[in-house]
Amino acid sequence: MQVRRMLSIPLAVMLAAALMAPAVLAQPAVRVLVDGQQVLFDQPPATVAGRVLVPLRGVFERMGATVAWDDRTQSVLAVRGTTTVQLQIGSRIARVNNRPIELDVPAMLVGGRTLVPLRFISESLGANVEWNADTRVVAIWTGGQAASAPTAPPPTAQPPAPQPAAQTVRGVLAGVNPGEQRIAVASSDVVYRIRITGETAITRVDTSGAGGSVSLSALRRGDDVEVAMSGNVATQIRARYQMTSGRIEAIAKGAHMIILSDGRTVRYVQNVMVTSSGQVAQAGVDALKPGQIVEMRLNPSTQLAWEIAMLSGAAQVTQAPAAPPAPPTVKGIIIAVTPAQRATDQPRITVEAGGVQHVIRITPDTAISRVEASSGAGGSVGVAALKAGDDAEVTMGQQVATRVRASYLMTNGRIEAIAKNARTVVLSDGRSIKYVPSVLVMASGQVSQQGADVLRPAQVVEMRLNPTTREAWEINILSGVTQVPREMRLTLAKPKPGESVGSPIEVQGTTAPNSRVEIGVTWFLGFSVGSQIVTADANGGFAAKVPITVVAPSSSYLVTVTAVHPELGRKQEQFTVTVR
Repeated sequence: MQVRRMLSIPLAVMLAAALMAPAVLAQPAVRVLVDGQQVLFDQPPATVAGRVLVPLRGVFERMGATVAWDDRTQSVLAVRGTTTVQLQIGSRIARVNNRPIELDVPAMLVGGRTLVPLRFISESLGANVEWNADTRVVAIWTGGQAASAPTAPPPTAQPPAPQPAAQTVRGVLAGVNPGEQRIAVASSDVVYRIRITGETAITRVDTSGAGGSVSLSALRRGDDVEVAMSGNVATQIRARYQMTSGRIEAIAKGAHMIILSDGRTVRYVQNVMVTSSGQVAQAGVDALKPGQIVEMRLNPSTQLAWEIAMLSGAAQVTQAPAAPPAPPTVKGIIIAVTPAQRATDQPRITVEAGGVQHVIRITPDTAISRVEASSGAGGSVGVAALKAGDDAEVTMGQQVATRVRASYLMTNGRIEAIAKNARTVVLSDGRSIKYVPSVLVMASGQVSQQGADVLRPAQVVEMRLNPTTREAWEINILSGVTQVPREMRLTLAKPKPGESVGSPIEVQGTTAPNSRVEIGVTWFLGFSVGSQIVTADANGGFAAKVPITVVAPSSSYLVTVTAVHPELGRKQEQFTVTVR
């Protein structure tokens, strides 16, 4: 009996690649241009079954994609913007954002390099590809920057499907090419390449309605667009965007998120454009720092930031060298008290009145009094007894104060709740008291380095307020001071190292009370596939559920848990799990 044996498809593909290698080298070399720049390879591109295959890393890193190779599974991961593409050597099935797509030609190994179908990967990553068989030149246009792409590309082996005479395309603007008069619009799982003519009517407005007619070059990646088309030509483009601003409180880079000081969180796309003084910051999001004031351009539908402009690095303090002379009487709030540094110096106070800061000198002849506003208790004091936040009425003489009358207001109560974003303490009797950003917090007679972060419900506090604004400038904790542990600790209860888990991954443990806990999950060569930030409770317990964006059965994932405490420092634990 004759026995017939068949090679496995992956082995057959690799043998075919090995046999064809000399023939490939004998043909005229295939040249690849990305945005007009030639990409050089140590392993030349190849043509298989009428399809061009190129070394993956060289082309796709030039396109702005990040590439990783898993030797154990013989698979490749390419990430560009919000799109993730996975291929396995010898397989005709690729995954775009975890959706299976059938390939005409599988990825293969030639000369120790991974060759992949150029058109599929390029178009799945949101680029435009043209192949000139006569010159053997592949031209790839990325729109100038890495752009978000749809879930899956349109079929490339077949001619484009006929389009209706008139249609409307709605989606996210993925690319603008004024030179070629084209735009790319990502809508559902299709990228439309649309021609623009001199007759195309273009408008661009923000969500408030401000804006109007613009040129093609005024459109920006990430805009929401509605394109009226005739054939493949745009007759009208309506673009919308949203602007927001604020001061950065924290940056969670693993989660692509900015936390603003008012409590809002804004997520940004992976290839977000960061600018400073009108120039693109080469460091990207690494240039962003807490305390900066930023203005962000968002997509109105997804609320993702596509552009972040740094307006300032910190609050600017303006000192007017030619400040107006102090009037005979200055009424305002004391914002600073500067005692004499030397015996020959004169102490000074700074009083803010009507938006103007007056620096006023104090002499030994200045009469100073300070009283509690509700009771009238108090009397004559020295300049050192004055406090920032006091109301002050200053009678002026020859550039110096002849009299300073200061007042303050005291109150106390038990804390019911704290709204840190609104800088408000809610007392158990229902009163709400706002505090200034620079509030002085005392605990056990010592200044708390944590400021208002040390405040907790059930504490009994005494507060010094400004009598006019009723804002607290000083808070003294009388009882219920939170005891800080002596050393940092981090104990993980779930999951166990090596455990097989589902998505989302549940993480539980204990650490120092009120610590910030950062959880990150990476795959392959450090690719982030999930992250979350939580705060440990008053007993140190924390729990989180981290969704995984890319699930590869039987692959190892590295889980990193980092606990950070403002006084005790940080502690980190790492372990691997597999995701079912």
